[in-house]
Amino acid sequence: MSQQSKRELVERIRHRYLQGSRTEKTKILDEFVATTGLHRKAAIRALRQGYQRGPEPRGRPRVYTGATVAALVAVWRICGCICGKHLAPFLPEVVPILEQHDELNLDGETRACCCR
Repeated sequence: MSQQSKRELVERIRHRYLQGSRTEKTKILDEFVATTGLHRKAAIRALRQGYQRGPEPRGRPRVYTGATVAALVAVWRICGCICGKHLAPFLPEVVPILEQHDELNLDGETRACCCR
């Protein structure tokens, strides 16, 4: 059973589960566990609280976009996979040369990010 169908099933059964008596809750829970394959405690949690989204990812925001990362990887490979510490000082020189020789095709924003 897919995650989406489990969520739909929880939303359909949840109201009946919350309003039911103890014996009705046991029957509903047994059916739900048999249908979804969840552990009993996870099923109880899902029926009482509903499915909730996880927290937003923490940490620093991304500096480079996907296009910038792809361009930097291409430059890195063309330059022989040298380490970033050695590659960084040469990026402002290498990127225009690679664009001249049609190895790279970058827009203005991506070029500015690569040449920082």
